[in-house]
Amino acid sequence: MNNQTDFLKFATSLKLVRKAEIEYDGENVIDEVYTDLLPNDGILQQVNLPRTSILKGRKGTGKSTIIQKSIADMRQNKDVITVYIDVKTLYDGATPTLNTAIETSISTELKKYLIYKNFLFEVVKEANNSFRETVMNGSVFSRLRQTLGGKMDYVETAFDQMLSNLDSVIKEVDAQLFTLVSNSETVSTQGSIEMGVELSATPNAKLTLKDAEESSCKTEFSDAVLKYFDIKKCLIDSFLKIRDILRVKYIYMYLDDYSEMDKEAQELFMDWFVAPLNNISDDFVKFKIATYPSRFYFGKLDNQKVDEIHLDFYNALSSYKNIAKMEELSINYIRRLIMNRFDVFLPNNKINNFFDVKEDELFELLFDISLNTPRVIGYVLAYCYTTHITLDKKITKAALSAAAQKYYEDVTQQYFESNKFVIQAFDEMVSRENLRFLMSKFIDKEKENNRIVNIEEKRDLPTSHFLVSNDLSKFARFT
Repeated sequence: MNNQTDFLKFATSLKLVRKAEIEYDGENVIDEVYTDLLPNDGILQQVNLPRTSILKGRKGTGKSTIIQKSIADMRQNKDVITVYIDVKTLYDGATPTLNTAIETSISTELKKYLIYKNFLFEVVKEANNSFRETVMNGSVFSRLRQTLGGKMDYVETAFDQMLSNLDSVIKEVDAQLFTLVSNSETVSTQGSIEMGVELSATPNAKLTLKDAEESSCKTEFSDAVLKYFDIKKCLIDSFLKIRDILRVKYIYMYLDDYSEMDKEAQELFMDWFVAPLNNISDDFVKFKIATYPSRFYFGKLDNQKVDEIHLDFYNALSSYKNIAKMEELSINYIRRLIMNRFDVFLPNNKINNFFDVKEDELFELLFDISLNTPRVIGYVLAYCYTTHITLDKKITKAALSAAAQKYYEDVTQQYFESNKFVIQAFDEMVSRENLRFLMSKFIDKEKENNRIVNIEEKRDLPTSHFLVSNDLSKFARFT
């Protein structure tokens, strides 16, 4: 069998996470492979509008791919400047540098707010740096230099001023946090521990801290940020000055992997960064936020002025009020998804070169397996590559079913195990143990339903489909 390696690249392209670019032979192929869930790029058209948008979908539903495509489109739009921020990477990297000797002794609450402080200012810096890089490099810079000439020097000065303002604020907040923490030690009568903490690159501080209650740390942190961090003066005014010089209408700020933050971090980030930029930037900043269902804190965002765009099968297509139409659109989406990737990664090849399944049956089966989630399809096809393509065998229905079961065991089932990487909805009140028990009941009932249908209708039920009594549906809410 020829093109085995290209088949693996094809399958892997469906598994990519976050901003991993979809490339073929070293070239970015987002324009060629992008496939919209809705006909006529219905999702993308909404994202590209000059409105703040929230992309809601489970892992693997294509949020980051939509963002990549939107950025590619907007780079051709002279009225828009794009800024991309990988929220998860910045949040994961925000842990303060601590003296090794006291790493295990420091108050959890203090460490948490030091992380929040670092994260907040790293995001502000990244927004500034990304904005600057977009404007000052490549084709955008060449075009603006030709039309604006010496005014570009004023733009560079504005960027420098933003960075200088931010550095001053960070130093003031660090110093204030040090003072507040030290004062809390003075008035406390409880036992204390002495520790060395590097709050940021500057200053280095030696401080003494009592075991502080959460409310105290939160109040101290909020007071320090409120006193010194004026986002309008520090960021927005400079953004608007640059906007007027560049004569652009909007800055689209893409926030990827937003839901990886815990709720308290989201509250801080929304209240101190997203909401102010969205609400008081003279309609200049438009956010495009990728998030999981039930993992988004609105805060002061007016949800009537924000577009919520759903990517999960049911929420995205439920407006059709017809399950047959929803499935028809979904299968059409999977057909387009697979064929677009085939055209790029496996040109001059046909489906039947790799699959021993009729095309219509294949796409329907992939829908039954994945419920429209591209990453699930990628995993399943990658498993089939190992079990069949490498052995010069075509992929059969049985192979796809076995791969779907392996995905369930390796990925889905792990959600219900003790897994520190599992991210639950903010309002989830049920323990993972109870969810696992509920899932086992669904499986038992599905097996029984399948047995009955198989006897009466001589067919199997896809495991992605099941019925729940209306009286019980409130206990199986999917968001």
